[in-house]
Amino acid sequence: SDNDTSDSAFYVDFYAPNISLISPENGYINNSPTIDLTCNSSDSVGLSNITYYLWNTSGLYTNYTTNISGTSNQTVASFFLSSNDEYTWNCLVSDLANHQSWADSNWTFTIDTIAPGVNNITEWVDPTPANNTITNQQNQILNFTCNESLLSLAWINFNGTVNNSLSNNSLNHWW
Repeated sequence: SDNDTSDSAFYVDFYAPNISLISPENGYINNSPTIDLTCNSSDSVGLSNITYYLWNTSGLYTNYTTNISGTSNQTVASFFLSSNDEYTWNCLVSDLANHQSWADSNWTFTIDTIAPGVNNITEWVDPTPANNTITNQQNQILNFTCNESLLSLAWINFNGTVNNSLSNNSLNHWW
C-alpha cells in the first residue's frame, strides 16, 4: 500500500484590510500638474491590490489599480493632472480573501499651475486716487482686480512699505 502524505496550510480570513491616506495632506495645494499620492495598507493574512480613485468637480477623473503583496505595504502612485482643479481622492485596498476597505475619509488637494496676476495694474479702478495725486488723508482705498481664485495672501508695496492684511467679504478682498 502506498503511504503518501502531504501537509496543507490554509488561512481563514474574516477581516477586511486596513488602509490610511498618508500624503499629500488633506487640503494640499500643488503648483505642479504632477502629484504623488501615498497610502499605507495592512492585513493579517495578505494584501492583493490597491486602487487609487480621483474625482474632480466633474466627477470621477481617473482610477489606477496596482498589485501589492505582503501583510504591510506603502504604495505611491504618481499622477499627471492636466486640469487646474480641486481633486478628491481615496484608496481602496483588497486582501487575498477579496475583502475590501476604503480609507476612513476622502482627502482633497488642488492643482493650481497658474501664477497669480493683477489685471490692469496701471489702470487702478475708482475709488483709487489718480497716479501722482498729493493728499493729506492718512487712509486711501486702492482698488484693483486679481485673477487668482485661490487667493490667500497679497502683498502691496506702497512707497517702500508692505501691507499684507487681508479680509474677505466673500466677493471682494480688502487690504
